[in-house]
Amino acid sequence: MAGEQSQPPAPRSTEAARELRYHLEALRELGPEYSEAAAAAFLEKIDRLIDAKLAARLADLEQTRRKTAEEATRRLILTLVFGIPLTAVAGGTAGTPGVVALWAALVLIQILLRR
Repeated sequence: MAGEQSQPPAPRSTEAARELRYHLEALRELGPEYSEAAAAAFLEKIDRLIDAKLAARLADLEQTRRKTAEEATRRLILTLVFGIPLTAVAGGTAGTPGVVALWAALVLIQILLRR
């Protein structure tokens, strides 16, 4: 620990690290007079990489949102499919308190399934 050298953290994006190496190498070959152009080109490439990653993450989030919405719709349809006939049974046997209890239970189930 006292004599060990700490390793620098690995770059998060190997593509970004590769681009940085290419641009630094080009800068060494071209000289300092091209430093602004090399920096601008590097930043443009990094911007494109960030945009691509962001687009991929947004697409994943949209897919997750759609799945969640589809699952909620399925649950609601099943609740109605079972709830309507059960309402008739509960109303016929227990009256209004039975219907209220049934729908309170169905709403509670929906809330618990959403978590």
